[in-house]
Amino acid sequence: MIPTITTVATESSSVRLADEQGTIPLFGPRASDANGRPIPISDEQRALRRASALRTLRALAAIETEGEGELDDLMEIGMREIDAERPPGQKLFERLA
Repeated sequence: MIPTITTVATESSSVRLADEQGTIPLFGPRASDANGRPIPISDEQRALRRASALRTLRALAAIETEGEGELDDLMEIGMREIDAERPPGQKLFERLA
């Protein structure tokens, strides 16, 4: 199956990526303590996040160039979501926006 980009209403964005298993789940930022350190998550939660990330990377790699505009939108959303989990001053993508 060719990966698809679908538009649905979600809390964080309106663009979702899907593969042969269906829509790829999104996870919100991890909770952090008062010092900005991430609070540990369960092994099960870590495995779910890892599986979702790998599915996302495989689907993005398989998207053909005709959907480049949509892919750019997805990449921007992904960069924002990665930065949302990082403490102030340690954002990876804020200079690219």
